[in-house]
Amino acid sequence: VALMGDLNCTVEGGELKPIFAHTRIVPPAVEASTFPSWRPRRAIDHILVSEALKPLALEVPILRVSDHLPVFLRVGDPMFLFKRLPGIWGRMVCLSG
Repeated sequence: VALMGDLNCTVEGGELKPIFAHTRIVPPAVEASTFPSWRPRRAIDHILVSEALKPLALEVPILRVSDHLPVFLRVGDPMFLFKRLPGIWGRMVCLSG
């Protein structure tokens, strides 16, 4: 599971507590300031994921095309979450996440 965007709040603020309490999304181990792009001081843009996606690296490149800097998150291979089921289409079904 992934939730990403300009959430206009910090992870420490109370706004995200219900998400962490009622979903499998976990607080990030690392944050980076993204706003404003010309002098980043606030970490209000996030990519929040469940542990199943195995976050590996967070990057905030200096690309000033907006008032916010972009956020990139490298995650591990989530294919272990899927199991091939028998059938004509060989559908993939999520087992966890």
